[in-house]
Amino acid sequence: MIEKISLCLRIQKNMAIAVGLGCLVATLNVAAGAEMPSMTPRLTPLNFLRGIPFIAVTVGAVETELMFDSGGKLGLTLPDDIIQRSGSVKVLAHKSKFGDAAGNVYEVADLLADKVYVAGVSLSTPIAGRAHYSWGLNISSGDAEAPDDLTRKQLNGAIGLEAFDGRALLFDYAHRQLGIYQPGQLPDLSASGWQVFDLKYDKEGPQITLNAAGKSLHFILDTGANLSTLKPSAINDADACSKTAELSYCGQRELTDLQALGGQRLAAQKFVMVEMKEVTFDGILGGDFFSKYLVLFDLAHRKLWIKDA
Repeated sequence: MIEKISLCLRIQKNMAIAVGLGCLVATLNVAAGAEMPSMTPRLTPLNFLRGIPFIAVTVGAVETELMFDSGGKLGLTLPDDIIQRSGSVKVLAHKSKFGDAAGNVYEVADLLADKVYVAGVSLSTPIAGRAHYSWGLNISSGDAEAPDDLTRKQLNGAIGLEAFDGRALLFDYAHRQLGIYQPGQLPDLSASGWQVFDLKYDKEGPQITLNAAGKSLHFILDTGANLSTLKPSAINDADACSKTAELSYCGQRELTDLQALGGQRLAAQKFVMVEMKEVTFDGILGGDFFSKYLVLFDLAHRKLWIKDA
């Protein structure tokens, strides 16, 4: 049984896409003695590499930067090097099986991580995770490519929404920072400009439904993607697709009629058209979407809030 879908896309020739989806479980508590003012989040920098955010994370004796991957139900993935040097990670005998968008099936070791900190906040431990793995798809000329700077940095591992145990997280790409709220806290959402969406959250990740091109479209919100993607078949637009062994790349399209189910209009959004046959959602809202808004994940109440940046 495939437990999760994950994917990673890269398009060459003047455009690159990186997309990641994961699946793990974790929890979060405030570090002992650390106090945060009421309704004020603990802030940590978002360090971007080609549109992908990385945050500083301490795992036992190791200080590192992990990709923040909101796609999938991801908690934590760590490579062997960090596992060994941390002194606080135990690799389990059990292995988890999952599939990616190309239909490939992977099996990797589960792990438990203690002493994990983000921005001075101690994550409740042990955190259930997996040994880091390279998953996904490439759209390219088909030639073998040497690892680039982004690929090498992604090898450090990833952290996701599950690691924060339902705490509200505010992504502010414009100011390059992530806000981590205490359990049960939210910012003042009564101010004008906030739009709210019902948020579905399952093994494929956080999803919202938008209307466009006369269709209801289901989108994953994925910080592990630097660009947004959409299946041409979702809007009955499969013209000019170039076939690859893994999927079909069909150019780009801008949707100017994106609307929430309540009728609120969103800014025009460009999509890379990719026919991803192995996933059930219609598209991915990536870094180019996040850069337009303040984006607040409220998993505890299954809500997504956005406001113009």
